[in-house]
Amino acid sequence: MKQTVLLAYGEKEFTKRIKSVLEKKNYTTAVLREGLPPHAQYNTIIQLAHDPTDITEGTRLLLGKAKKDRSRLIFVNYRLDEKVQEDASRFAQTLIEEAHRKNEAETVILNLGRLYGPGIAIKDSGALGHLITEFSDGNVLTLYGEGRDSDYYLFIDDAVEGVALAVGQAEPGGIYALSPSIATTSEAAAKLLYELGGGRHEISLHRGISALVQKGEVPGKPLPEFKIKTPFHDGILSILRNASPRTSPSVHLPFPRVHLPELHIKLPHPSSRALKIAGIILLLLSPFIYLGGELGLSAYQLNRTKEALGALDFPTAQAASSSAAASLARLGKIFPTVQAFEETALAASDLSSQGSVITTALENLAKSHRGEGTTSQTPEEFHSLSAALSSAEQHLSLAWLEAKQVTSGPLAGIFEKLQGYLEEGIKVTQLGSAFAGDAEDLLGYRGGRSYLILFQNSTEIRSGGGFLGSLAQLTLENGGIKNLAFFDSYQFDNATKAPTETAAKALRGNATSLLREANINASFPVSADEIAGIFEKAQTTQIQGVAGTTLVFAQDLLRATGSITLPSFGGEVVTADNLFEVTTAEVEKNFFPGSTKKERFMQALGEALLGRLFSLPSSQYSQLAKAAWSALEQKNILLYFKDVQLSQALGQANFDGAIQKTDGDFLGVFDNAAGGKVNGIWVERKIAYRVFSPSRTGAAQAELTVTWNHTGTNAWPAKSYSNLLLALAPSGSKLLGAKLNGKTYNKAVTFSESGKTGFAVYITIPYQTETTLVFTYKLPEKFNLDQLSSYHLLIQKQPGTLADPFTFTFEPTIGKTATGDNLQNKNGGLIFEGNLEKDLSFTINLK
Repeated sequence: MKQTVLLAYGEKEFTKRIKSVLEKKNYTTAVLREGLPPHAQYNTIIQLAHDPTDITEGTRLLLGKAKKDRSRLIFVNYRLDEKVQEDASRFAQTLIEEAHRKNEAETVILNLGRLYGPGIAIKDSGALGHLITEFSDGNVLTLYGEGRDSDYYLFIDDAVEGVALAVGQAEPGGIYALSPSIATTSEAAAKLLYELGGGRHEISLHRGISALVQKGEVPGKPLPEFKIKTPFHDGILSILRNASPRTSPSVHLPFPRVHLPELHIKLPHPSSRALKIAGIILLLLSPFIYLGGELGLSAYQLNRTKEALGALDFPTAQAASSSAAASLARLGKIFPTVQAFEETALAASDLSSQGSVITTALENLAKSHRGEGTTSQTPEEFHSLSAALSSAEQHLSLAWLEAKQVTSGPLAGIFEKLQGYLEEGIKVTQLGSAFAGDAEDLLGYRGGRSYLILFQNSTEIRSGGGFLGSLAQLTLENGGIKNLAFFDSYQFDNATKAPTETAAKALRGNATSLLREANINASFPVSADEIAGIFEKAQTTQIQGVAGTTLVFAQDLLRATGSITLPSFGGEVVTADNLFEVTTAEVEKNFFPGSTKKERFMQALGEALLGRLFSLPSSQYSQLAKAAWSALEQKNILLYFKDVQLSQALGQANFDGAIQKTDGDFLGVFDNAAGGKVNGIWVERKIAYRVFSPSRTGAAQAELTVTWNHTGTNAWPAKSYSNLLLALAPSGSKLLGAKLNGKTYNKAVTFSESGKTGFAVYITIPYQTETTLVFTYKLPEKFNLDQLSSYHLLIQKQPGTLADPFTFTFEPTIGKTATGDNLQNKNGGLIFEGNLEKDLSFTINLK
């Protein structure tokens, strides 16, 4: 006769799982959701309540039934943080223990560890739940106290198995602990999430705030035969995989009817034996035919998705991506590795569902610039777009996690490349979601909004990208362009001035800076805020954001959209190929102090470029998006907004030009041309950075070498090149010496900027020469190479520069070996030789 079990007062999902496992073990089960216990008798009653009332009153009722029916009562006790639940559980256990002591009922107490996993409320998963929430939101992973608080985490599937096992294995009166034998600290959980997130989430310690009260070990003895089967890593991965719905709409593809000509061919009649053989072969091959069909269908639909998205055909893209996701979901049951592609297809489907919101917003800008009517957009549209982008981000994050699991085999290389594409996609959707969330305000639906566009001549380099010859004020209202006005930067020379950057003040003696010189600060948000402040006072207006552009972006834009003509400069035709040549000729030739030619040309160029930008047909939006994204990554577009949330999103994407924060080593090298006619297009720069320890103590030193090769002549427009160099290092670094062309140089200054220590010089680079500057400095004590197990370096690219050659050399101390990705072994150390097209980062492991 089958044993009967009553599952009482438990949460729906947990109860459902236990019921399923018990029925597989041949138990007959019934469920009591609420109310009084049923009259039917059961061999075992399991009290699963979470609700305080169900715990207290429910246990009293179940205990009474167990006494009457001579049933066994198993009380499941959860580890929770709510005091009322703890008090209720303590009361219930007292009743149970008293009944056992008096021999009134056969009872068992199961004390569970801290539950976590799909279906478990995040708040019930303690510190881990808090960290997973921050991880999913893309926030900093916050550790309270020292991050040493720990808990005994029990995965939901293991808890279900343990409860089911107790029905047959637990002894009367027993108190058992279902939990791991070793606790997991919050710090360990955060580091695991950090690794799963590919280092995208910073870990922050709040030492002044205490963590939750430590609960200690789970009381009770081990349950016979119970084992933890789910590693902590796999359990967390399971939560992240189930964070968003893994469902795809069913897509019915109509197949065209193909009319074939009637063929009158007499075919031989097969024998019954031949038919049997053919049937067996077909049966054997059917799985492969099925798989081949699914693979072919999914590959075809993924390719359709790619082509449709490129053409901004969002309905086709959504249908194709949904179909691909459905095929990949079926394949994923057999080959789990394709789940990364399934999640990618689902992300594409999410994006396609709201893609028209983006194109409508862009078309409104273009139409309003041409004086045409626009299509008004609603807050609901932008909210839907933001939600779609957030969902797409989740799918791409899951795809990245799936791809990261494939570390060996013939597909490992493919999945490694896929991770790079997915990381890019995650970045796009994160930033897009932030913009969509603020789109109603940004586009002026809540009142006019004004933005400054800075046209920076990167052939006359500055820390922020280049000389600020002109700027434009773009005012948006109700989704369209209300006004677009251009300004010569020199017309603000009598306006309010900004404080001069520290090193520039020390070396050049100016206490304040004009608007056109305010972008010398290495952190663009600082410069942008100062420029906006000067403009606001001069024009008595409010500025909500600033976009800095360089000639490199202008070149990319011309390459994507075609040439432009400058009527005010004799009909000059500017192309991507001749942009720098024309700019140099028009800006520098016949220039003299007081001349307005430089700013007039930059203004004419800016007007023509914006005119081209706002007149593009929608068929070229994808080309524009590619050019803009590349410019953002290479810091040829820098964005600053006063809106705090948008500012944070840009900072996380590293698109604001701010000096980045890092606990590791840091290097930023910024040139600032300061010579009137001199044009930096003839000055080639290369950078070398070396980290080593000159002593047995392991103290780390850095050697920064910057070499400028001036290929110009004494004739226009070259001549000697005056340069203010700013080099940023970790805070607390100490300059040991500087050499210019091999000779000691005593005019270097040390300064502080954006949380870094900087070293600066103001030097002249003669034409037709190669000039070399070497800074040697001591890194802070925390970089002691004998004590480090890993060394991290971040190199920040200067906006407006063109892929400077860059070499990085790392020399470990004696007795240690160093390994790192993208680094080659050389003479016992590591070396990287490449270009600074964008920011670079390295991690070196030391053993």
